[in-house]
Amino acid sequence: MALTLRPARLDDVDAVGHLHHLSRRSAYRGIVADAALDAVPGPVLAAWWTERLTYESDTHRLTVAERDSELAGFTYVGPHSDGDPDTGELYAIHVAPPHQGTGIGTALLRDALDTMRGHRYDRAVLWVLAENQPARRFYEHSGWRPDGQRRDSWIGPVLTPQLRYTRALPTTDV
Repeated sequence: MALTLRPARLDDVDAVGHLHHLSRRSAYRGIVADAALDAVPGPVLAAWWTERLTYESDTHRLTVAERDSELAGFTYVGPHSDGDPDTGELYAIHVAPPHQGTGIGTALLRDALDTMRGHRYDRAVLWVLAENQPARRFYEHSGWRPDGQRRDSWIGPVLTPQLRYTRALPTTDV
């Protein structure tokens, strides 16, 4: 089963929005109420991704993963939201529920790190739901560590506590 990673195109955003919704429903179940997750359905997320691709394409990259021509996951990376020119940010990584645990998330994460290295960032950050233990284990296994920063961010109508993770971006991974 062939896996292909490529930059997303505008004609991908409907599928990206749908996958984003399904991934959040799966990953955040038991952490965020279903009603809050359903408040932001796939078409709303697709419109949001259309804006991202339209207005941020010169500084950010949306990458899709396809397995046998089916959208299986995506990442979104760009400059760190606080403006630090030496830091990149992994804004999103989502894998379709049927493809979780198959290595697609790892391939997407490696590609995201390579993209940030290509922009000559020395460090990367990401935000993760504080209660999302599987995601935290995934990041920690890949060399990310919490740096003590916390924030609350909206998912639909619900404020969710998040932790910031960081890692160095050496020229090559060990």
